[in-house]
Amino acid sequence: MRRRYSSISNIQYPISNKSGQSLIEVLVAFTVSVLIGIALITASLATQKASISARNASQGTKLAQEYLEQIRVIRDIQGYNNTTRFNDSACRIINNSSNIDPKTWDLANCSGSGEVLPPLSNTTFTRKIAVSGSSVNSAPVVVTVTWTEGTNTRTATAQTVISLWCLGNVTGVNASPCP
Repeated sequence: MRRRYSSISNIQYPISNKSGQSLIEVLVAFTVSVLIGIALITASLATQKASISARNASQGTKLAQEYLEQIRVIRDIQGYNNTTRFNDSACRIINNSSNIDPKTWDLANCSGSGEVLPPLSNTTFTRKIAVSGSSVNSAPVVVTVTWTEGTNTRTATAQTVISLWCLGNVTGVNASPCP
């Protein structure tokens, strides 16, 4: 086999038919690819964790708002005094026993840290109510919802002041003060 030579200014260099990449180039490319992959996986996991945390915070806020609305319904149907008779800031829950008729709802004492709700998206929420410092015409109500994310306990709180806004006469146990 004959060798081919290239000549530049009377110096001859053998021309190699070998082509490709060196081992160093392959290792550098592999290392860069692995680092980019690790960065993408880390960013994806951080985004997923933030998304779950935001979803739970939104759900906790909705559950707290739901309890405030139920307190207002109890006030509207059963009267202001029935709603504020527990004004000691103790833990309370709305005892509705899965009954959709608000005339049967009542505020009950908490057992433990509050009402444990069925899991939503693999997260268990607990909520409770505190009615404090009620006066003749108004009472502050605070609803607290808690849940656990990993090793951290998160909380969503909603508060309002319910008032004796309708001064009608309550004539029966389940009567409304409003005509």
